[in-house]
Amino acid sequence: MNGILLLLIAVALIWIQCRAGGTRLIYSIPPYLWLSIAGVLSAFARRKATGPTFVCLAGSALFFGYVLVRACLSPIGYLWWSDFLMVLACLILYLLVGFYLTSSEDRGTIAVLLLFIGLAEFAIGLRQFAFKDDFMLFGFTRAHYGWRASGFYVSSISLAGYLEVMALLALSLACWSRWPVWSRGAMAYLAATFYVGVGITGSRGGYISSAVSLVAFAVLSLYHVRRLSPENFGRVAVLSALSVAGFFAGAIGLMSLNPDIRARLDTIPAQLTKGGLDVRIYNWEAALDQFRLSPWLGTGAGTHLVYGRLFRRPTIQHDPEHAHNDYLELLAEYGVAGAVLMGGFLFVHIRAGFRSLSTMVATEVSDRYRERDCALALQIAALSALVAYLAHSVVDFNLHIPANALLFAILFGILANGDPRPSVGQKEGAARLFRFALPLLGASVIYFGFPKLDGEKLTNEARTALSAERFTDAIDLAQRAISKESANWEAFYILGEGNRAVAGGLDFALKRNAFYEAAVAAYRDELKIFPQDDFAYAQMGRALDGVGRFGEAADAYRRAIDLDPNLGILHEFYAAHLRTVGRSEEADEEYEKGLRLAEKDLTSQMDSAAAAARKLDK
Repeated sequence: MNGILLLLIAVALIWIQCRAGGTRLIYSIPPYLWLSIAGVLSAFARRKATGPTFVCLAGSALFFGYVLVRACLSPIGYLWWSDFLMVLACLILYLLVGFYLTSSEDRGTIAVLLLFIGLAEFAIGLRQFAFKDDFMLFGFTRAHYGWRASGFYVSSISLAGYLEVMALLALSLACWSRWPVWSRGAMAYLAATFYVGVGITGSRGGYISSAVSLVAFAVLSLYHVRRLSPENFGRVAVLSALSVAGFFAGAIGLMSLNPDIRARLDTIPAQLTKGGLDVRIYNWEAALDQFRLSPWLGTGAGTHLVYGRLFRRPTIQHDPEHAHNDYLELLAEYGVAGAVLMGGFLFVHIRAGFRSLSTMVATEVSDRYRERDCALALQIAALSALVAYLAHSVVDFNLHIPANALLFAILFGILANGDPRPSVGQKEGAARLFRFALPLLGASVIYFGFPKLDGEKLTNEARTALSAERFTDAIDLAQRAISKESANWEAFYILGEGNRAVAGGLDFALKRNAFYEAAVAAYRDELKIFPQDDFAYAQMGRALDGVGRFGEAADAYRRAIDLDPNLGILHEFYAAHLRTVGRSEEADEEYEKGLRLAEKDLTSQMDSAAAAARKLDK
């Protein structure tokens, strides 16, 4: 049965990596369903050892239970489904690793799978770095990153988040596993390869977190040496310090040979400097403004999209989907309650990880431990990787990327039950309830996720058709998507955009007006679901202008600006409306305001596209 569970996990992990990291529901639901099947089948699996400690299970239940409940109570339909389904899938994987896939062979298999995925990611990233052409597989496109590698992901940040963990995993297996010498040598080579991969992503957060986690790995390794061979500790400590220093010096030297990477290195100090080249500070300020609206319970899952727009600083003209800080986004959407529970979750798992590590080190030379030949390496890798993401999450949002969140579900499962011998693990009675929850979690993902597949598939096809300017196809696909899933506001938006675009290309007034009216109706239907979507108000204003309903159009533009006052293109659209109705002086003022806001935009220096402007122009 463990072989079947491993196969299902492998399919899920490969699938989600190949589908842009699962950043849309249509890409994440299928791998979640594979994991859900594994969760259901776990009811027929035999455990060979005891499960995670009860305190880890309780910490997980409290934190993720709160996240699930708070997500369901979030105010804007469909924005919260991403968090909800991702948490369920992560819990399934966490419990599978913690309860059933506890042997060194099973976890070693998972580790090798993750490393092979990392190698494929590196190969694609190297191609992107070499040719600077935004190459992607499977028909995906990405924002213009030029030389910056993103692998199968659409963002270099996400690739850096994955490869920094793979580097630590390979390095730990090279140093601390009991695998054959040739395989440990291969792991050392892979570790170097993955650090090169982090380098070519151009992710400054990845550079910082890789450096911090490498130091953490050295400290954990020295702890092991000190317990195992105290007479050699001094010499090994000096050699380790020199090795780490040499690695940093060599890495900086090699990276500086490439002018593009050197330019990224030179801007690292600005990441934490207000008014510098980096705009993350302004994302953080917007998240804090959002937090102040509902400090204790947060504003709800997915709502940073709304309040990031409302509180955007003029320097940010791209769509602020994330706060570029996992902690602040959690605080804003889930409040102090979520932050406290997350802190408890991290504490109990770090504590369990160190306890298991201490036990492993103390029994390193015993025959009973010798059979689990990579348990120590995986434990050190998991703790080091946790440090990497704790650091990286300060400046980026990797834990909002489903593929990377699933990776950490595996690592937390290892920390919760790193040394699953009966003398160390939790007694059966205390953990039984959580083990029996696995099939229920699997059934929940199937119940909630499967019915959304058809609607998400059609919405995605409609989105693609709209981008390709196949407007009549987009209209047809959006209508079919709505018939399958009437709660998905994006399908209504695409329907409105398709009708508005068709109207703009028609000369016959009566037929043109019919399409404009259909667009207005679609936008209104969307706003019933997502009343804070300033894009829908702006586009509805343009459609209303098309049929001469200028008073209603003015109201729509003003509402859009109220919801997103510092987005320059909204003022430019309103200026065009004012010019149409003969209010030239006001039009000039609005247009100048829009230009001033656009001139303040710093997002191009983050290699971010002006997603909001592109979306409005489609």
